[in-house]
Amino acid sequence: MTVTLDGIISSLTNNDIVAGAILGSIIIPLIFYLILFLHRKYISLLPANSLLGQFKDNEIECLFFLKELYDIQKSNEYLFKIPDFFPPHTTMKEQRAINIPRVFAKADTECLNDVMNVLGTVGKNKNIEIASIETDWDVWNKPLISIGGNYKTERILERCKPIYVEQGFADIDLNGKKEKSYYFKLKNKKEKLFAIIPDDYGIVHKTKDISTGNDVFFILGLGCLATESVGRFFRSQFLQLGKMYGNRPFVAIIKSNLYEGKESYVLYDYYPEPTFIRKIVFPITWFKHFKPEKKYT
Repeated sequence: MTVTLDGIISSLTNNDIVAGAILGSIIIPLIFYLILFLHRKYISLLPANSLLGQFKDNEIECLFFLKELYDIQKSNEYLFKIPDFFPPHTTMKEQRAINIPRVFAKADTECLNDVMNVLGTVGKNKNIEIASIETDWDVWNKPLISIGGNYKTERILERCKPIYVEQGFADIDLNGKKEKSYYFKLKNKKEKLFAIIPDDYGIVHKTKDISTGNDVFFILGLGCLATESVGRFFRSQFLQLGKMYGNRPFVAIIKSNLYEGKESYVLYDYYPEPTFIRKIVFPITWFKHFKPEKKYT
């Protein structure tokens, strides 16, 4: 059998071969990158979307509640630090800021920043409002997130269901003296958690308003450190929470160490137990983050 050059060229330019080459070199990689893009953009965020519910929808306004602070003399004046560049001074210089009616605590705003970051991850970038506890204390017609211990958080504990934690004051022994201190605990357990140096505790709790059915979160710490830590925990672990709970209400309790900073949080406890199906579907998340003997994040 004689093979000519013309025959070889003819076979190489055969329509089927050309089509196959195009399919292999262009279309298949495009399909691969499309699947990769869809996975990163949508599929990988399905647990987060389920967890956040109404909060992911840009067309639904959501409210944040934080304590508003003002100076005790109600002068609307505050001092702030500026750098002192001239030796031998070693202290920070101060300047005065006027006409500032209210401020927010640093711990609350750091927690707020982390929660906002989570919303941005799922594409929530509008219809977000910081509401006033003073005037909006009884507003429930929108999904809301309350950060820190405040009157709105107390109203959530009274009004929303399910609530998996109890809170109150109890006597504790501090250096031989009995003092009343704020605590919270899981309803199904006896252990009361107090902020006793070096330990501090924080909560992420998802629930629903019983009248409107709107999604509600409250996120707080016993002390300032845990308030910052629980926000950072939510920011870093929201996907894992979504994998284990989906759209179900839940509570996660973290523990942080005063001497090690807000990044020292560990997942201390949670309720309810994730379903068997979710443990099977997300085994790595379960064994790495939620199995009782491995609760460190």
